[in-house]
Amino acid sequence: MPKRFVFIVEDLYGGGAQKVLLNTAEGLRQRGHHVKVFLLIDRRDFEPPVGLSIENLNLATRFVRSVSWSLVDRWVASKIEARIQQENPDVVITCSCDRFARFLSGENIFHWIHSSILNNRRGYQRAKRKALQFYSGRRLICVSEGIKHELLHEIHLKPRDIRVIYNPFDALSISVQAKGNSHLQLPTKYFVSVGRIEPRKRLDRMLRAYAQSGAQSDLVIVGTGHEKEISKLKKLAGQLSIQTRVHWLGFLKNPYPVIRQAQALLLTSDREGLPTVLIESLICRTPVISVDCPTGPSEILIGRWKEFLVPMTEEKNLAEAIGKMDQQRPEVQELDYRRFLSEETLPQFEKLTEATK
Repeated sequence: MPKRFVFIVEDLYGGGAQKVLLNTAEGLRQRGHHVKVFLLIDRRDFEPPVGLSIENLNLATRFVRSVSWSLVDRWVASKIEARIQQENPDVVITCSCDRFARFLSGENIFHWIHSSILNNRRGYQRAKRKALQFYSGRRLICVSEGIKHELLHEIHLKPRDIRVIYNPFDALSISVQAKGNSHLQLPTKYFVSVGRIEPRKRLDRMLRAYAQSGAQSDLVIVGTGHEKEISKLKKLAGQLSIQTRVHWLGFLKNPYPVIRQAQALLLTSDREGLPTVLIESLICRTPVISVDCPTGPSEILIGRWKEFLVPMTEEKNLAEAIGKMDQQRPEVQELDYRRFLSEETLPQFEKLTEATK
């Protein structure tokens, strides 16, 4: 029987969580459910699927984002709640808008947590306090077992309900997009990094390991971020004498052709949730190399892929993995990513309706 789902997200601005939300909402819609996505501000890098219903509530205005008053946050939450009630949903899933969502009430509201909370070197205690404040007594969806463990055993959170649902991936859609023409002049052989360019992604770690690896393949970086961070990284590439071999492509709406042709995809973050790009790369049949950051990579790179999961602090090991992958590109099989496919994960979202009865 079709159910009614509402998703709430601040915006669709270039992050993995936003992309996953659109994929999940569209997947549920295609399975016959009524799905509505509310934005709090109409800022987009990702264009939603044609048939998916998107509505901008225009509540996260410049003024609202510039102040930190709980009274303002409660007012925004009341407006969101009033609009939700008009939809009469079976399930409400909030994502990347905890500031406002913490004031929503209702048995059918789930807070979707996409990234590690505690692995923040400068704000550990503050992050812990916020998690306790935002999520205590709430219904939670975690995108990895690592996040669930962190919340229960490190923060000692007491949620009303907590479950792990892996992000759903449409292998057919990704494969079709990956076969498209990238319309870019790419090196003959290269490694690729895809994602927001920000400090926690630790592209400095990637550049140093790449420089040490002795790899003959170039390095292609797909993504955008603050100019200050990009400038700092370009300066580092110059200091490492690899500036002519590092190519900065900016944001691509369809990075899959670039991923598909790469020797391997690299991820060197300090923290993640369940890194979307690692799974997308495997679906494109492109191998991956990742640091073993909290959380997610260790749940993706299992079995024979553990060889390419390296400790975060061991740049020498990372360099060795890059060098080895440069010499021989292992073949990716469907078994390596099957557990993340939509047909495995979307039924778990449908079961959320049972928890609210």
